[in-house]
Amino acid sequence: MKDQFPSAFPRDPEPHISLVLSNWFENFKKSPEYQSIGKDGHICAEEIITDLTGFMLYYHDTAPMQWTEDRVEHCLMTDYPRSLFRDDGNVFFIPIVLTSFFRFLGRTRMFPHATRIAKRIEVMRDDFHDKMDDVDLYSMRKSLFIAAEEDGIDPEDYEAVLGYLSDTGDREMAGEDPAVTEDMFTFISTWLIPFSDSREAAGITDVTGNDVIEIVIIMASSLIKDGKDPDRWDPKLLAETITGFMFNYPMGRKKKEAIVPILHAFFTYLGEEKLHPKGQEIADTISGLNGKLPCESENAYLGAAAEIVMNHLVKEGIMLHDEEKVKKYLNNNMEEILIDMLRSGDPALLAELGKGIIGREVSGTGYESRTPDVTDLSPAQKKWYDMITDMTDSFSYEHLDSEYAVICQTVACRLAYMDDGRVRRGKPSIWAAGIVQAVGQMNFLSDPSFEPFQLTEDICRYFGTNKSTTSQKAKLIRDETGMNDFWDPEFSTEYMLSLDPFKKYRLS
Repeated sequence: MKDQFPSAFPRDPEPHISLVLSNWFENFKKSPEYQSIGKDGHICAEEIITDLTGFMLYYHDTAPMQWTEDRVEHCLMTDYPRSLFRDDGNVFFIPIVLTSFFRFLGRTRMFPHATRIAKRIEVMRDDFHDKMDDVDLYSMRKSLFIAAEEDGIDPEDYEAVLGYLSDTGDREMAGEDPAVTEDMFTFISTWLIPFSDSREAAGITDVTGNDVIEIVIIMASSLIKDGKDPDRWDPKLLAETITGFMFNYPMGRKKKEAIVPILHAFFTYLGEEKLHPKGQEIADTISGLNGKLPCESENAYLGAAAEIVMNHLVKEGIMLHDEEKVKKYLNNNMEEILIDMLRSGDPALLAELGKGIIGREVSGTGYESRTPDVTDLSPAQKKWYDMITDMTDSFSYEHLDSEYAVICQTVACRLAYMDDGRVRRGKPSIWAAGIVQAVGQMNFLSDPSFEPFQLTEDICRYFGTNKSTTSQKAKLIRDETGMNDFWDPEFSTEYMLSLDPFKKYRLS
């Protein structure tokens, strides 16, 4: 168990693991609560209970007799999505096993808070699974393990995983100075990946795993490409990089506000683990930059219309990645948003109203006319395209409709044309499942009020893939193909386009 954590436990875990497994778990196995989880639950029960014990000790320095419902909820809803790497079968049984386990401890009065913890876990079961499926929350290490496993690499073989990372880096940084590529690989493999699952990373609030990765890599790549040896970084250099470069980098205000806490945590980790000679000194200097983010940089890179929409969403507490809430809010409040845009009087904004998603033509697209042109695909690309679309067509015609089939063909064609070496790596079934899920996410396929309707579980069951890998592949596909705007005619069904809240405001 110790091997899955990137640094030492704050206290010796052995006595606490012994209490849980030798006493609580052994008695649990003789109970009716244990029988209620079934044979499949029995297979993973010990691992599930051991994981909880380890996570509570490592991330919260909390011994079993100190567990409370709030601490357990935080662990399951925050630490598990970020850092727990287990197969889908294990993840499915986590709330089932833990609810029964704590019910047993409460009934037998072996642990005073057990009954309240059991009730809390039972209530949050659906939310827990939603969090575990959210790939934006994954740490870099967890994402790497999932991607490597998809390519047939045993995640337990860490040397092979690092080899996979090296190969991926070589492809991503093709054309870069080999010395830069090597330094970035060393930086990521020895510093960033372990940090992404560390207690220091876990202590950063209101950020996603993607935020952590993005900010640290932007900082590191700027310095390494400038010839600065990571081992020689010092407080002055980092302060100048943050105030002169990072604070002016094109990203949203909220993400900019995370620069200082993320990099402070990163260098604190390097200092604690003695990975950098000036890690703690750099961390202390970065801490002093709190409150020094210039106000004038706020959303400077965004179009005026986009900024007004974002301000509405932020005011309502709606996160941009919460697709359902964004769609509902835009549908219900578009007139108010449009009025704010017109009231601003900003010339650039008024010009912007005549283009983009507000001014685009969305009617009469006719999905039959969208069949992709594959005539310029190379033989290898065409072979891959045919293999993938055979699978997406089969699923679409069996469970969706011909319109979904054509949109999936469009996505597969765009991926095939990329020809950067990544597309034809990995299992075709995962690519096919990822394409269907990506298209489905743009058209609310998992919303039972929409027709057709399919859950992610249905897609994964058909293609024989697991949810974590499929969700991660779907996100990659959306990013690579630019599939990010709802009501984009290229990726939307006719029904979805008919719901476009911007449609009635077209100026052309």
